[in-house]
Amino acid sequence: MHTLVNYGIGGTVFVLTVIMAMLAVTRITRLVTTDQLTVRLRQLVVRRWHEESWQVYLVHCDWCSSMWVALLVMPATVLLAGGSWLLAVLSVPAASYVTGFLVSKE
Repeated sequence: MHTLVNYGIGGTVFVLTVIMAMLAVTRITRLVTTDQLTVRLRQLVVRRWHEESWQVYLVHCDWCSSMWVALLVMPATVLLAGGSWLLAVLSVPAASYVTGFLVSKE
């Protein structure tokens, strides 16, 4: 069975792939929660559900949305890049944290 972490060029490509995926999670999260491009989507959610609903909170909270975006992006990325299931699972909260950290620096 092939496992990554042989660190050569394949390991470097794996690490870069994971970093790029984490940055993509950050960008997609910002697209959902903040960008002007999706303001109508957020307004629709507010009209559809009451202001205190979890749906409204989700589309305005970077930390919350990033978990869901990371759940969609990270496992497939890690597995397709040759990582293990453990790395695929751990990459979800890691990507969410990276997103929260980067957003807090804006």
